[in-house]
Amino acid sequence: MKTKNKFTWKFWLILFTVIAGIILFIIFSINEGSNSDTLQTTKALVCEDIQVPYEVQEEYTEKEPYQEIEYYNYPLRLEDVSAVNKELIELGGRGYYQQAKIEIKNLDTQSGWVNVVVNWKTLNKQSTDTVRHYINPDQIVEFISEFDVDRGEDNTYTFNYISDPIQKSRIVTKYRDVTKTRTITKYKTEKKCN
Repeated sequence: MKTKNKFTWKFWLILFTVIAGIILFIIFSINEGSNSDTLQTTKALVCEDIQVPYEVQEEYTEKEPYQEIEYYNYPLRLEDVSAVNKELIELGGRGYYQQAKIEIKNLDTQSGWVNVVVNWKTLNKQSTDTVRHYINPDQIVEFISEFDVDRGEDNTYTFNYISDPIQKSRIVTKYRDVTKTRTITKYKTEKKCN
C-alpha cells in the first residue's frame, strides 16, 4: 500500500505541475501579446518640433504729424521807382544844397515803416541821412534827403532802403515721436507626437 500512496502522491504532483505550467504558459502568452501591442504602439509614436503662433503686445515709436502756428519776420517787398538829384539854392538862408527825391513803391500786401538811407559824398566831406515813412500796399511814397554843398561842388549820393520787419504767421506741419502699441504674432517651438 505504501507504493500506491506514493504513486498517487507523485501523480498528483506531476498533474499539478503540468496544470500550473499550462496556466503559466497561458498567462505569459496573454502578457506577451499585450506587451507586443504596447511595443508596437511605442514604435509607431513619432514626435516632431512644430512652430505654434501666439500674440503679444509690442511698443513702437511712430512720427505723427501735427499743425502749429509759426511766426516769422520778413521785410516788405519794395521797389525804387525813381531817384532824382537837384542842386537848389535858398536865398537869405541856407544857401546852396543838394536834394535827392527817391520814390519807393510797396509791392507787398502788408503796410509798414520804410527807411531810406542816403549816403552823400563830396571831395571834402561825407554824410549819411536816414528818411523814414509809413507806406501802404501799392502806395508810392517820396523820400527827400538834403545835403549842404558849395556852389558847383561835385557830389555823389547812393541810397538803399529796407522796411522794419513785418511779422506774419503761417500754419506748418511738424512731427513728433508717439509711442503706440500693436499686436504681433510670434512663434514658439512645441513637440507634437502622433
